Amino acid sequence: LDCVHSLTRVTQPSYMEGTCDNNNCDSANNKNIHHDNIISSSSSSPLTRARQLEVPPVTKSVRGETEGQEFWDEHEVLLREAREEYGPLHPQLYHLNEDFVANFFDIPLQNVLRSRSVAQLQSLVYPTEADNVFAFKLFNEKFVELLIEELEHYDRSGIPIRRPNGMNRYGFLLQQIGMQQMMTDLSRVILQPLALTLFPQNASLADVQENYPFVVRYHPNTDNNLRPHADASVITINVCLHPSSQEDSPLYFQGVRQIGTITNTDNNNYNNKILDLPLEQGLVCGLKDSFGFIYCADREEELFFHYSQVQNIHPSDLKVDDCISFRVGPSKNNPDKMAGFLVEKLDVEELQWDVEEHPGKRFKGIVERALPRNNSSSVMEGSIKILSEDDEEESDEKTAKFIKFTAMDYQPQPEPSSDRSFRRSNSSSSFSGASSRLGLNDVVEFTLVTYRRNKTQYARNITLIQSDRERQRLANASLEQGIVITLKDGFGFLKSNKRRGEVYFHYSQVQFEDEDVELTTGQEMEFLVVGEGNEKISARQVKLLPKGTVKFRHLLAEGVSGVITRCPHPSDSRYSSDFVGEVILTNPIQHEENTITTVAFFSNDAPGGTYAENRDGSSMGLWVREGDTLLFDVVQEILDGLIRLYPTKCNVGEEETNEAKPSVKLVATSLAGRQEGVIHAIINGYGFIHCSERPIDVYFKLYELLPESLQSDLLKGLDLSTKEKLTLDVGVEVQFDLALQKSIASRSSNGRGREKESLKAQRLLLLPPNTVLQNKTLVMGMKAVVQKEDPKQPYAGTIELEEQVVPMTDEERHPLLTKFLNSILERMEKQESGSVIYHDMQSHRDEEVILSMTQSLGNGKLSVTHVPVAGESKYSGRICISWGGAACNTEEERKSNDGAITDEDVITSDDGMDDDPSSTKRRKRKKKPKKNLKRPVSLVRYDKHSLSDELRNAIPLAEGDIVTCDVVQSRRSGLVTLANIKVVERKTPVPENQDDQEASMGVGIITEVVNSRKFGFIALFDDRASRREVL
Repeated sequence: LDCVHSLTRVTQPSYMEGTCDNNNCDSANNKNIHHDNIISSSSSSPLTRARQLEVPPVTKSVRGETEGQEFWDEHEVLLREAREEYGPLHPQLYHLNEDFVANFFDIPLQNVLRSRSVAQLQSLVYPTEADNVFAFKLFNEKFVELLIEELEHYDRSGIPIRRPNGMNRYGFLLQQIGMQQMMTDLSRVILQPLALTLFPQNASLADVQENYPFVVRYHPNTDNNLRPHADASVITINVCLHPSSQEDSPLYFQGVRQIGTITNTDNNNYNNKILDLPLEQGLVCGLKDSFGFIYCADREEELFFHYSQVQNIHPSDLKVDDCISFRVGPSKNNPDKMAGFLVEKLDVEELQWDVEEHPGKRFKGIVERALPRNNSSSVMEGSIKILSEDDEEESDEKTAKFIKFTAMDYQPQPEPSSDRSFRRSNSSSSFSGASSRLGLNDVVEFTLVTYRRNKTQYARNITLIQSDRERQRLANASLEQGIVITLKDGFGFLKSNKRRGEVYFHYSQVQFEDEDVELTTGQEMEFLVVGEGNEKISARQVKLLPKGTVKFRHLLAEGVSGVITRCPHPSDSRYSSDFVGEVILTNPIQHEENTITTVAFFSNDAPGGTYAENRDGSSMGLWVREGDTLLFDVVQEILDGLIRLYPTKCNVGEEETNEAKPSVKLVATSLAGRQEGVIHAIINGYGFIHCSERPIDVYFKLYELLPESLQSDLLKGLDLSTKEKLTLDVGVEVQFDLALQKSIASRSSNGRGREKESLKAQRLLLLPPNTVLQNKTLVMGMKAVVQKEDPKQPYAGTIELEEQVVPMTDEERHPLLTKFLNSILERMEKQESGSVIYHDMQSHRDEEVILSMTQSLGNGKLSVTHVPVAGESKYSGRICISWGGAACNTEEERKSNDGAITDEDVITSDDGMDDDPSSTKRRKRKKKPKKNLKRPVSLVRYDKHSLSDELRNAIPLAEGDIVTCDVVQSRRSGLVTLANIKVVERKTPVPENQDDQEASMGVGIITEVVNSRKFGFIALFDDRASRREVL
């Protein structure tokens, strides 16, 4: 047939449809088919490409199931897409639903289906002349007519059509045109119940789960007869598609296989002999046209089997590598060769290749010959020597037993889960050494089996107990004790009392005797430490110890205080390593015969922990600084004898505390650069502070507030502890570290540019109300005389005090700086030399105050120098106060400044120009600070705010009036003012010309009226346009 362009009209063709449960059936009938020209379509469509395929010719009249198999497999997807593109003519034929039943089933069958009665369904079936062959009316003529039209529709498509079965070359597989689901539903609803009812001795439910429906076509020039044959199916259904001329194509039945006329005594005897043959298992290793070959599990040779011996599936559904069971016996045609009989397909798990020698028992052994690292070697099997059962040691060479293993017998154990509950295991394999292959001398555990095919013993399900490399590591391991400090997903870290660094361990190495124990931090452990190479170490055989077993240090003293002389650097800061700090003890302690004056200080013991120094958190800093006072315990490490500070249970001002977790307390902050003030404003993320010592606002960020735990300890250290919770808000008094942030350009009122200093506050401590002194009352109730009135401002003028008043001293205005300098003088008595360096640069104004007070309090014993800051050219650097000739550029200071400081970098306070006149780089000579001699005050200005409440509404003061007042000085500005002025005696001036005064008139504006006292004020304008106020 020309399948590309047209189909030739065929005279007197005939069709027959068949379906069978369990993949095989044949039937016959005939019907005329009319072929029309093929409809053209797009050249790129699957339909066009399918029409252009060269179909292999069908030649075999018998056993042609696999004829052209390669062609149909290769183009399976294309043919399916082509059929989908072409589409059905009658879609209603493809779905068995209520409409299908009503339109295409015979009416009596429709009634039976509604009743859902199998007995009534069986009543429609009647026997035929042939034994065990039954008939009933299934479809009506309408269905037959539409089905024939559907087949003609596909005939005209030009799509290649595969032969329906091995004996018929022309027709249709209903699966190929999309009717498989309809036939499956038909088999489930009608055919399966009938088959199980009519043939209960021969058919089971498993036999009727699959079907193989097809339609065959006959023609005088192609297939014109049907040879006698026995169907391989369990149940065969034949449907006549040409009911008007059944006599033209008769279908003859001789009986049913193994039932009725074709069964004889010889066959029965032969079948009985087959059932007595031994039952074996294997795989299908080859398939031909009508036979195949078996790869046996119990013998090395392959066996032949014929498709007629396939029992529970259709031979066409059998595939290579399918698991099967079969009977083994002499071939019927050649008794000298063995063959397979009664072949049945098995599930994969039913086929067993090995026989376990001792079910449930596990053996131990040592790898004697390892598998090669690659598959290029011809040796694909290794060997294991079984260990003695008594002592699990290697057996004598003469009595040793060797077994084989393959690469598939060993699978590395998967990574244990992160579950922290453990069960005991006899496996001590290394998690780091679990490779994909076993090595020489590895200790393993396995199941001993016999391979059925060649009766050779093998090791299966091999588990690595201990690798040879791991055994060598453990031979050099050290037994240590420690605690669990970190737990991650599947691993953790231990702190050992014999080494400084952390020890890695994997959950697979934890061995708990109690299966319900959960791994937590703080548990005390005993373990072996082994080297992993590259200076890495890890723990093996981690075992739980009773609490209190592990000791890391000896306690030397509790509740000790000291001052930080060198701050540590956290390992995650901008510094490359964890730099150990140092603390000098306030009171030295005796240990054995030694006096301990300093202790080591590590960053992980720092109060408050760490904080982010920048926005991205890449650099971390500590809350504590040099000069801070700490409260701690003193311990000596067992590991190296190091004496260090350690968290204490003592509290600030108390001997004992109920704290659950010991900690190092911050008792007092360093007073270098420490100042006081009041919160003036808070905006998003930052705020401003009114400084109490001079009229300037200081900028701060909200994260600069000290942690709550440090706030509490510091307030206790200052004897300012309060039960009320202090919160950051406007008006709250604070203490802070003052630092110069940067200089910014500004413009003064006269238009000249100048540098304006920007100050920043750090480490804010909230203080209770009325802690910070804002103003000081110098004298209360002093007599004074009004010296002068201010003609431009009512209620203002100058008052002369009865006695001179001495204003506040620098020590009073700067109490924290005074306390700081006094502490340095106290240290001078204990230390011959030393130095204190400010943490940050200070402004010029603050430096002047510091230098002035250092000179006045130190009496020449203290020296003020500067430590330059890298990259800073406008300022001399950080202030350093030293005594006894001590240098400020210590080794530690060089490290903290990345080695940028040299001996020449230290600048003294009286440093002038370079001695070398040829030097191009000169420094401006600093002005020596003026001695701040506080002169007594006698004349003080007053205004309306200085008056008492009653005087503010009375007649203004006049020259000569005698008053009493309080003299007050502002700490912030240093300005002396008056307060609470009261009149003692008024002196009213007498006009020189009374007549002129009575006759004078003027024009003015009422500026103020006091209704309660019945008087007011008028601003007069005289001839000279001068303005004055009169009563």
